[in-house]
Amino acid sequence: MENTLAHQSWLAGDTFSLADIAMTPYVNRLDMLGWSQMWEQLRPQVTAWFKRIKARTAFEPALLNWCPPDLTADLLTFGRQSWPSAERLLAGKD
Repeated sequence: MENTLAHQSWLAGDTFSLADIAMTPYVNRLDMLGWSQMWEQLRPQVTAWFKRIKARTAFEPALLNWCPPDLTADLLTFGRQSWPSAERLLAGKD
């Protein structure tokens, strides 16, 4: 994603498309788990892309508003607990 977004605004070109729609729930779930450091420090293009995604009017109603607060809290709590293991795996240390 980082390489692609370095040359264009959206994943399949300069227009928001199905490619962006398809990736949004996955990246959003990582964000809800508190795993945004996967891209925020080393992938500025992905960070900017997700910021554009979150600014879209359909983002909150489609991906956030339906999620009960207790589930949102659990995702963040357990995501933060599991992040060190995921980080080790991503770094190839496990």
